[in-house]
Amino acid sequence: MPGHASILGVMPNAVAEPSHTYPFYWVLITTVAIVFCVSAYRYYIAHDYAFLIEQACDPTSDRCGRRDCEVDGNCPPNGLSFYATYRISAGKFSQCADSGCTNICRPDTLECERIACDESIDEACVGPDERSVQATE
Repeated sequence: MPGHASILGVMPNAVAEPSHTYPFYWVLITTVAIVFCVSAYRYYIAHDYAFLIEQACDPTSDRCGRRDCEVDGNCPPNGLSFYATYRISAGKFSQCADSGCTNICRPDTLECERIACDESIDEACVGPDERSVQATE
């Protein structure tokens, strides 16, 4: 059946040409692999991210955030009505003794960065403002 191949639309002795979409797929796969490797390095090896933690705060001497823990669902598990927020790197967070990192985040250390209370981002602030605290020091 020599004419059988031409009936099926297959040319005898024809060589299949590679599709032009292969370079696109290789570029896409390579890009995804690079993004995955960079993210894995950043988060699992270098710990290049930060945690925000809250500690108890005294509104008579510091500027503190305030939330109403009397309302159901408005208070986090730490139960703090008056709190100070700190930023700590993920590498240092593993050294914390508790969820508030009270052993690391103290006013006399540079391990943590205190985030000032800001009423412009829907946060209630109480206590002396920073200008009056600096004037008394």
